[in-house]
Amino acid sequence: MVIYTPERYQQMLDECRQIVQEFYLWCSSNIPTYDSDNPDCDIEDCALSEERFDQFFSDLCQTMDVHPSKGHFRDNDYEYGKYSEQKNNVLFPYCIYYYTPQQIASAVCHELYHAFQYKAICFPTQFPVFSDEVIKQWAFEFDPNNYENGDRNPSKYIEQEIEKEARKFASSVTSC
Repeated sequence: MVIYTPERYQQMLDECRQIVQEFYLWCSSNIPTYDSDNPDCDIEDCALSEERFDQFFSDLCQTMDVHPSKGHFRDNDYEYGKYSEQKNNVLFPYCIYYYTPQQIASAVCHELYHAFQYKAICFPTQFPVFSDEVIKQWAFEFDPNNYENGDRNPSKYIEQEIEKEARKFASSVTSC
């Protein structure tokens, strides 16, 4: 059982940053950039493999000590991922393998942070890095009766603490 003191939380952040940087390096060395002006450039050659995506996802899960399953949903124009605390799964659009490495890393980190937040709600004594008030606010916002979905109300969605914190985490570990 991991206890997230401020020092352990910082260590987790640093380890996530390292995983993301290694992912970026791997992508830059192994995935060609798509050139729509080049008739010989096949977009399929520019996609991340599902196997490499799964390894990235797994590495971050292990570092964050969360264990959601991974799945997919039909692509749409406004969602990069979804976390379900009821099912403990993270869903990504089928087209995520064609996103830029930065978009992939941001989506994965954001959704896994929701799994991390939910773990803090379920086991608050393991997360002294967060105040009781923060965890209570997250619990309130995770409640389906209180959660504001982005397609229903985008401005309320982005102002929720669980979303702000997930964006902050993703930004802090994915920035170069």
